[in-house]
Amino acid sequence: MSDWTLIYITDSTGTAVVGSVADLTRAVRAGADVKVIYNSGPGVWWSRYCESVSTRGTGSARLVSATYMRAADTRVGGTGLEFEVPFAVEYHIYNSNGVYWMSKAGNSTYRTVPMRWYVKDYKLPSIFDQIRDIRDRVFRRRTEDR
Repeated sequence: MSDWTLIYITDSTGTAVVGSVADLTRAVRAGADVKVIYNSGPGVWWSRYCESVSTRGTGSARLVSATYMRAADTRVGGTGLEFEVPFAVEYHIYNSNGVYWMSKAGNSTYRTVPMRWYVKDYKLPSIFDQIRDIRDRVFRRRTEDR
């Protein structure tokens, strides 16, 4: 996973542990690829590449969602990972508040789970870039006020 950068982590209650939704939002708006890894049970982590990601809200109400993930319904069997019988496709939605929603064969479930959000093709701004951006905004405001 050397080309993916961990940007945001939530715990089992949906509380941010590392990073911020603002950082994740900036990456999404910059067009970064997004992957979510979530914990569905003791020692079981699933990784999903997010084909569609959206963001809405502002401030503490900001939310990032990875929507309608398609995954073959699988289980751990005697020979490893096996397809469920009868075969079905699951649709998933992951929210930055830790909520995981899944729909399969007309039934839906949701719960809050630990999640790790990764981005690719996005460079996190360094502290020096952030200071320069703040300085430039302040300078622009002073110039506009004259």
